[in-house]
Amino acid sequence: MIYMKQKRRKRFDQCNICGKFEKLSDDHVPPKSCFNKEKVVYNNYYEDVANAKARITGDELYAYKISQNGIKFPSLCAKCNNTLLGANYDHELERLAKCVHNLVSSQVTLPSNVTLSLNVNKLSRSVIGHLLAAKNKYDGQVLTDRKMREYFLDETLLPPKDMKLLFRLYPYESIIIHRDFVVGSLIKTAQLPSGTVDCLSFYPIAFVLCSGASSCGLVDIFKYGTSTIDDMIDFPIDLSSHKHPNSNVVRHFLWPTNVSDDEYGTMFLLTSGASGDSVIAKKK
Repeated sequence: MIYMKQKRRKRFDQCNICGKFEKLSDDHVPPKSCFNKEKVVYNNYYEDVANAKARITGDELYAYKISQNGIKFPSLCAKCNNTLLGANYDHELERLAKCVHNLVSSQVTLPSNVTLSLNVNKLSRSVIGHLLAAKNKYDGQVLTDRKMREYFLDETLLPPKDMKLLFRLYPYESIIIHRDFVVGSLIKTAQLPSGTVDCLSFYPIAFVLCSGASSCGLVDIFKYGTSTIDDMIDFPIDLSSHKHPNSNVVRHFLWPTNVSDDEYGTMFLLTSGASGDSVIAKKK
């Protein structure tokens, strides 16, 4: 079992999606079918960054925690977890992950851009549902969470107009979950998402929920959203999206929250009280 904070959450509490007081079930973030059912070691963001520094300086390491079967949060009622998220939406996220895995592991030379017939309405709600689940409490104060809940629970809604859901390839085995961050840089050529940033990254794909004009050279899934839940579209997959635009530099496994003094990361990183829920996990 995995709990992100010192204080263990009560089993009867508010569901992170619908807000009802119910017995909470464990939500795998990402779903188990998306390569998240193996034994992992994990820390929160600050512990893992401190450990990277400690390996160089010789300082004391934070102890890694262990989960026997992937990253999960006890945060959703049975209906939201199993009926809405699991049964209705997760199969599209699983299909995208397995399709991209087949593409990147293929021995055949492929064009830089391919298309996949995909239900982006269900895909978007799967990603949004798991981001909502990845907190140790029902958060009614953060505007992003309120917008995500409204969108998730009403299948006729278009995505929020002032938000983007960016998609890229992720060639790392780590699982990264970041909630409620703000990033920025003084370097004009740096391409970073603006507004409050939420990240969900796992092999072989990654998502960044953000606002602002810049798409950082990535496809915005929300752009393809419709008001009819079962619509299928030809979704473009950029097989070079794991790199920075017009560059052969591969994005850092923590991008866009990797702190860096060049144009390929952020120069400052601000976070809210949800930082304890931000996870960096690696397969054991």
